[in-house]
Amino acid sequence: MQRNRSAERLLFLSSNRKAKPAFDNNPSLKLETIKAPLFAINSTDHFINPPELGLMEREIKRVRRGRYILLPITDQTRGHGTHKLPAIWQGYLKELLEQTGH
Repeated sequence: MQRNRSAERLLFLSSNRKAKPAFDNNPSLKLETIKAPLFAINSTDHFINPPELGLMEREIKRVRRGRYILLPITDQTRGHGTHKLPAIWQGYLKELLEQTGH
């Protein structure tokens, strides 16, 4: 039996420290139940969730107060690692906090 290397790479540790495959997590099941404003931010050079799949554009429509933000590739973006660089997306966080009265 051939091992699925992609699935192995998608493993993450849950809060109870048990390994759990990321593909078992399906947040799309209850998107319509989200009541709070939600910003879904992705970068154009994201290689794990590439924007070419069109998933975010389709699914964000199911979130009543949702907004999809696609960051362009720059010398600052780092694909999947862009989420660790708040200088790139902090303006959107500020906007979201202002919308929610924080």
